[in-house]
Order: sequence, then C-alpha cells, then structure tokens
Amino acid sequence: MRIYEYQPSMMHAKTVLVDDRWVAIGSTNMDPLSFDRLEEGSVVADSPALAGHLERTLRADLARSKEITREEWSRRDPVVDVARDAASLFDEWL
Repeated sequence: MRIYEYQPSMMHAKTVLVDDRWVAIGSTNMDPLSFDRLEEGSVVADSPALAGHLERTLRADLARSKEITREEWSRRDPVVDVARDAASLFDEWL
C-alpha cells in the first residue's frame, strides 16, 4: 500500500477505480458508522468511459501529491495535523 498526501489542499472525496471499468466516488467512509448512521453517499458505476476519466483525474492529482512513507505516517499526530492545517488556513484569510 502507498499513501499520498494531496498538496494544494485537503480532499474529502473517496474514489475507487477497479479494472478500468468499475468506479466509486463519494463521501462514504468504509466503517459501520458511515454505512448505518450517517447520511453519506457514493455513486457506483460500471463504466469504462467514466473509469478512463477518473484515471486521468487521479493521475493529475498524484502529480500534485507527496508520497508519505510508513515511517512518516506512524509519527503523525492527528491533533497536531488538524491544528497546523487550521492555523495555515487562518493565515491565508488574514
């Protein structure tokens, strides 16, 4: 597994591309809370044309992303990351 961090901003959408034809795009997390309680949704399609478009979009996004190593990921503190990101946004608004 490889982890990439999109650099321009935070991206909330979840996307899946399987075998150049099956696509899922949405906000649903893969956990019981998202499936059973939250009103999240995803579009799922069997469409080679949509899959081709998504692949091009994902490749463009990866070009603007930084690969995060397992070591970097294990050292992360989510509270610090959120605080840092919030401070960065605040600085941009000033």
